[in-house]
Amino acid sequence: MADLFVLPTLELEGFGLVTIEALTSGVPVLGTPVGGTVEILKNLNPNLLFKDTSSESIAKLILDTYQDFKKYPLRQEELSIQCRKFAEQNYSWEENVDSTEELFEKTKIGEE
Repeated sequence: MADLFVLPTLELEGFGLVTIEALTSGVPVLGTPVGGTVEILKNLNPNLLFKDTSSESIAKLILDTYQDFKKYPLRQEELSIQCRKFAEQNYSWEENVDSTEELFEKTKIGEE
């Protein structure tokens, strides 16, 4: 059980599977603007990205988010639902299979 997942990556974060796993669990993710985390969170909600990788930036957004959730409990619930739906719509096995097949078809057409 978690209210929030924090990914404080300092250097290259490839795909960010752990971010997707947290979102799929319905846990809002706060992440540093590094690598795959940016690609994932900017499409969900850019406000979930820290301003930078400094400890001050990380602490500020964690505290601001916690205070917001405490003051407006429904926001946390709504964001949790939004996170789960986003992950299901964009990163489900079905979506990955469809995207992979589409890529293979484009590559196959390009070979002819």
